[in-house]
Amino acid sequence: RQMCIRDRYRVIDGIQLLTEGAATVRIHGVEVSSRKGLFAQHDIGVREYGIGNEIRQCLYMHTPARLVYRLQLPPNPVLSTGFAVLAPDNPVTFQAIIRHGNDETLLLDRTLDAPDQWQAQKIALPDYAGQIVELEFKASAVNAEQVALWSNPFIYESDVEEDTQRAPNI
Repeated sequence: RQMCIRDRYRVIDGIQLLTEGAATVRIHGVEVSSRKGLFAQHDIGVREYGIGNEIRQCLYMHTPARLVYRLQLPPNPVLSTGFAVLAPDNPVTFQAIIRHGNDETLLLDRTLDAPDQWQAQKIALPDYAGQIVELEFKASAVNAEQVALWSNPFIYESDVEEDTQRAPNI
Protein backbone atom coordinates (compact mmCIF):
# COMPACT_ATOMS: atom_id res chain seq x y z
CA ARG A 1 0.00 0.00 0.00
CA GLN A 2 1.07 3.56 -0.62
CA MET A 3 -0.09 6.68 1.18
CA CYS A 4 0.50 10.20 -0.07
CA ILE A 5 0.01 13.36 2.00
CA ARG A 6 -0.34 16.31 -0.37
CA ASP A 7 -2.45 18.88 1.49
CA ARG A 8 -0.02 21.78 1.78
CA TYR A 9 -2.41 23.83 3.93
CA ARG A 10 -2.92 21.23 6.62
CA VAL A 11 -1.07 21.80 9.88
CA ILE A 12 0.27 18.51 11.14
CA ASP A 13 2.05 18.48 14.48
CA GLY A 14 2.54 14.72 14.36
CA ILE A 15 1.83 11.83 12.05
CA GLN A 16 0.68 8.39 13.07
CA LEU A 17 -0.21 5.84 10.38
CA LEU A 18 -2.05 2.68 11.33
CA THR A 19 -2.35 -0.12 8.78
CA GLU A 20 -3.40 -3.75 8.80
CA GLY A 21 -0.13 -4.73 7.16
CA ALA A 22 3.12 -3.35 5.87
CA ALA A 23 2.89 0.04 4.16
CA THR A 24 5.07 2.44 2.24
CA VAL A 25 4.99 6.16 2.92
CA ARG A 26 6.37 8.50 0.29
CA ILE A 27 6.94 12.07 1.52
CA HIS A 28 7.14 14.57 -1.34
CA GLY A 29 8.28 17.47 0.80
CA VAL A 30 8.24 19.00 4.23
CA GLU A 31 7.70 22.67 4.99
CA VAL A 32 8.53 23.99 8.43
CA SER A 33 6.99 27.30 9.47
CA SER A 34 6.79 29.14 12.74
CA ARG A 35 3.29 29.39 14.14
CA LYS A 36 3.29 33.14 13.52
CA GLY A 37 4.50 32.54 9.98
CA LEU A 38 1.37 30.53 9.22
CA PHE A 39 -0.70 33.70 9.63
CA ALA A 40 1.72 36.30 8.24
CA GLN A 41 0.18 36.64 4.78
CA HIS A 42 -3.01 38.56 5.75
CA ASP A 43 -4.32 40.54 8.73
CA ILE A 44 -7.59 38.58 8.62
CA GLY A 45 -8.08 35.25 6.89
CA VAL A 46 -9.25 31.65 7.01
CA ARG A 47 -7.12 28.52 7.37
CA GLU A 48 -6.91 25.22 9.18
CA TYR A 49 -5.02 25.16 12.46
CA GLY A 50 -4.33 22.45 14.98
CA ILE A 51 -4.21 22.66 18.76
CA GLY A 52 -3.47 19.42 20.51
CA ASN A 53 -4.98 16.65 18.42
CA GLU A 54 -7.77 18.80 17.01
CA ILE A 55 -7.52 20.54 13.64
CA ARG A 56 -10.19 23.13 12.93
CA GLN A 57 -11.03 25.57 10.18
CA CYS A 58 -10.63 29.00 11.73
CA LEU A 59 -11.04 32.67 11.09
CA TYR A 60 -7.82 34.34 12.23
CA MET A 61 -7.23 37.98 13.12
CA HIS A 62 -4.08 39.91 13.96
CA THR A 63 -5.10 41.98 16.96
CA PRO A 64 -6.66 44.45 17.26
CA ALA A 65 -9.25 43.50 14.66
CA ARG A 66 -12.96 43.38 13.94
CA LEU A 67 -15.04 41.72 11.28
CA VAL A 68 -18.73 42.46 10.68
CA TYR A 69 -21.23 40.26 8.86
CA ARG A 70 -24.72 41.35 7.83
CA LEU A 71 -27.11 38.41 7.65
CA GLN A 72 -30.67 37.24 8.15
CA LEU A 73 -31.02 34.81 11.02
CA PRO A 74 -33.07 31.60 10.79
CA PRO A 75 -35.83 30.64 13.22
CA ASN A 76 -34.47 29.64 16.65
CA PRO A 77 -30.90 30.77 15.78
CA VAL A 78 -27.82 29.68 17.69
CA LEU A 79 -24.31 31.10 17.28
CA SER A 80 -21.68 28.40 17.70
CA THR A 81 -17.96 29.11 17.72
CA GLY A 82 -14.71 28.20 19.35
CA PHE A 83 -11.73 30.39 20.02
CA ALA A 84 -8.07 30.22 20.94
CA VAL A 85 -4.91 32.30 20.93
CA LEU A 86 -1.70 31.69 19.02
CA ALA A 87 0.95 32.78 21.51
CA PRO A 88 1.12 32.49 25.31
CA ASP A 89 1.47 35.36 27.76
CA ASN A 90 -0.41 37.90 25.64
CA PRO A 91 -4.10 37.70 26.62
CA VAL A 92 -6.77 38.24 23.95
CA THR A 93 -10.26 39.52 24.65
CA PHE A 94 -12.79 37.95 22.30
CA GLN A 95 -16.09 39.76 21.81
CA ALA A 96 -19.14 38.93 19.71
CA ILE A 97 -21.68 41.72 19.30
CA ILE A 98 -25.08 41.64 17.59
CA ARG A 99 -26.81 44.75 16.24
CA HIS A 100 -30.42 45.08 15.16
CA GLY A 101 -31.69 48.56 14.34
CA ASN A 102 -30.38 50.87 17.05
CA ASP A 103 -29.93 48.05 19.58
CA GLU A 104 -26.52 46.53 20.30
CA THR A 105 -25.97 43.50 22.54
CA LEU A 106 -22.69 42.03 23.73
CA LEU A 107 -23.05 38.26 23.25
CA LEU A 108 -19.58 37.16 24.27
CA ASP A 109 -16.77 38.78 26.24
CA ARG A 110 -14.01 36.29 27.14
CA THR A 111 -10.29 36.74 27.71
CA LEU A 112 -7.82 33.93 27.01
CA ASP A 113 -4.07 33.72 27.35
CA ALA A 114 -3.18 30.02 27.05
CA PRO A 115 -2.77 28.56 23.54
CA ASP A 116 -3.18 24.93 24.63
CA GLN A 117 -6.85 24.23 23.77
CA TRP A 118 -9.91 25.40 21.89
CA GLN A 119 -12.63 27.05 23.98
CA ALA A 120 -16.23 26.44 22.86
CA GLN A 121 -19.28 28.68 23.07
CA LYS A 122 -22.91 28.39 21.97
CA ILE A 123 -25.23 31.36 22.28
CA ALA A 124 -28.98 31.12 21.64
CA LEU A 125 -30.39 34.14 19.81
CA PRO A 126 -34.20 33.63 19.95
CA ASP A 127 -34.93 37.38 20.18
CA TYR A 128 -33.39 37.87 16.71
CA ALA A 129 -35.10 34.99 14.87
CA GLY A 130 -35.84 35.90 11.25
CA GLN A 131 -34.26 39.35 11.64
CA ILE A 132 -31.55 40.97 9.53
CA VAL A 133 -28.69 41.73 11.92
CA GLU A 134 -25.04 42.67 12.00
CA LEU A 135 -22.79 40.20 13.79
CA GLU A 136 -19.39 41.55 14.80
CA PHE A 137 -16.38 39.51 15.88
CA LYS A 138 -13.71 41.53 17.72
CA ALA A 139 -10.36 40.61 19.19
CA SER A 140 -7.92 42.77 21.12
CA ALA A 141 -4.70 41.89 22.90
CA VAL A 142 -2.62 43.48 25.61
CA ASN A 143 0.41 43.67 23.31
CA ALA A 144 0.73 43.76 19.52
CA GLU A 145 1.66 40.73 17.42
CA GLN A 146 -0.99 38.37 18.75
CA VAL A 147 -3.28 36.26 16.57
CA ALA A 148 -6.84 35.50 17.67
CA LEU A 149 -8.45 32.34 16.31
CA TRP A 150 -12.23 31.89 15.93
CA SER A 151 -12.92 28.26 15.06
CA ASN A 152 -15.86 27.36 12.85
CA PRO A 153 -18.04 30.38 13.66
CA PHE A 154 -21.53 29.74 12.31
CA ILE A 155 -25.23 30.29 12.95
CA TYR A 156 -27.62 27.40 12.76
CA GLU A 157 -31.31 26.78 13.30
CA SER A 158 -31.82 24.71 16.42
CA ASP A 159 -34.48 22.00 16.22
CA VAL A 160 -35.19 22.16 19.94
CA GLU A 161 -34.66 24.52 22.81
CA GLU A 162 -31.18 23.74 24.04
CA ASP A 163 -29.07 24.57 27.05
CA THR A 164 -26.29 26.61 25.42
CA GLN A 165 -24.15 26.69 28.54
CA ARG A 166 -23.88 22.90 28.98
CA ALA A 167 -21.22 20.87 27.18
CA PRO A 168 -22.54 18.34 24.64
CA ASN A 169 -23.18 14.81 25.89
CA ILE A 170 -20.63 12.83 23.91
